[in-house]
Amino acid sequence: MSNNTDIQLQMLSLETPKNAIQRAFGIWDPRATAQFTANRATHASDQRLWTEPAELKTLNQPLTMSVTQLSCRRD
Repeated sequence: MSNNTDIQLQMLSLETPKNAIQRAFGIWDPRATAQFTANRATHASDQRLWTEPAELKTLNQPLTMSVTQLSCRRD
């Protein structure tokens, strides 16, 4: 029976409803989010290097990450 193509096709047709059931319970799966931004700024500095005024360059790269999961409370 394991080599019978008709039986294997019938078993394959059960995978779609099985996946739909698992997808319905997917709300309980963890969810990961990330947010990244890059901010550059250039400011004139009071200090002079050689003959040209110096510039103060800053780079700020905040990263926020979180993981959330809904839980099923059983009383």
